[in-house]
Amino acid sequence: MALTNGVPYTFTSSVSGDKVTIANSSGTIQRYGTTPFTYVPATTATYRFYTHSTSACGTTGTRTRSITCPGQGGGGNCLSGTQYPTNTYTLTACDGVAQTIVSGTNYGEFCNVALVSGTAYTFSCANGGYVTISNNTATTELAAGTSPLVWAATASATYRYYIHSNSSCGSGGSTGSKRIQCGTAVVLPGCATDPSPASSSSACISSATTTLSWSSVATATGYDVYFNAGGSATTLVSNNQVGLSYNASTPTAGTYSWRIVPATASGDATGCTTWDFVRTAAPIWYADQDGDGFGNPSISQSTCTQPGNYVANNTDCDDTQDLYADNDGDGFGAGAPVACGVADNSDCNDAQLQYADNDGDGFGAGAPIACGVSDNTDCNDTQNLYADTDGDGYGAGAPVACGVADNTDDCPTTFGIIGSACDAGPGFRSGSIECKL
Repeated sequence: MALTNGVPYTFTSSVSGDKVTIANSSGTIQRYGTTPFTYVPATTATYRFYTHSTSACGTTGTRTRSITCPGQGGGGNCLSGTQYPTNTYTLTACDGVAQTIVSGTNYGEFCNVALVSGTAYTFSCANGGYVTISNNTATTELAAGTSPLVWAATASATYRYYIHSNSSCGSGGSTGSKRIQCGTAVVLPGCATDPSPASSSSACISSATTTLSWSSVATATGYDVYFNAGGSATTLVSNNQVGLSYNASTPTAGTYSWRIVPATASGDATGCTTWDFVRTAAPIWYADQDGDGFGNPSISQSTCTQPGNYVANNTDCDDTQDLYADNDGDGFGAGAPVACGVADNSDCNDAQLQYADNDGDGFGAGAPIACGVSDNTDCNDTQNLYADTDGDGYGAGAPVACGVADNTDDCPTTFGIIGSACDAGPGFRSGSIECKL
């Protein structure tokens, strides 16, 4: 199992009285005792966890083993972390002025500090957090609370000073300056106000930088500026500056976040708000050379402010070329020529449904559609049959398009051909009408 140095781990067997042994990865025994057994590793490494039924290494029975460490139950005992810096810090004076142990550290780290018995110390970090003080071996928590934390040393010795992001021992992220003070209690400055740009504001990108500004804080001697693209401000871009503004790089559209931490010799403000603002891309404007409210798509410029004689619309046309008005936007025009029309003047009344003339022969067929024809007697022009020139349903002669299938009995205009389907019957003869009395 992988263990972290300085963290008190509790090893438990499901059977009361079992013996617990902790060894390093090669099997060398580090500590042993009776369940539940607490062990604080001196180094971060891999260890072995043995359980036996007796001190003579009995192996009978079935066991359930478990391991716990601080933070799993939520809150307190934050005695885990990496040491930074590695040297032990000793205060140069106890005059009420905060001394910086390290200008930049991360949550989840600790440092060693030499303290004097009976002296009250104030532990603080620029970005706040949860402070834990322990003995030098991290087996006992002596004090804990949010930054700044005041605690009086019970003995002259070296102690561990931990900083985590919360009481659940959160790690990661910058703490800002890590400080310690003894003597007069720390009086920290307040946070800056009146941010510009205003938080959650939005503006067009007019340059590659944005000026950040804020109001002066009465007791502050300097300001730490944190700035990032995105939703969090964790990068220190200006340390302890005197001025009340900073030019931040904002070259592209998007969200930017920033935070100001006022500082004094006694310490930095804590819990200061992170502000954000949005930069949007400059719109494109098109040249309106004829002043008709429509722009030329081939002449444009991108700027936050609308230039003179430029518009947002890019649908300009040649006003000198009169074509046909396409009033319904279907690509077909009609009526008298107008500027910016279309070349096709075959528009129709889309609301009048008639028959589709798909082959352009003037005859339609099928279900009514817009812009059809009134005649619905269209036929299959590709099928040649016999011409029925007199409309009696019978054709004759050479095959033609849209004819009839029967060419056997087409009748001439002369009636009375005996024996034919065209025979008019008794009492009629070819060429004349005769009545038999």
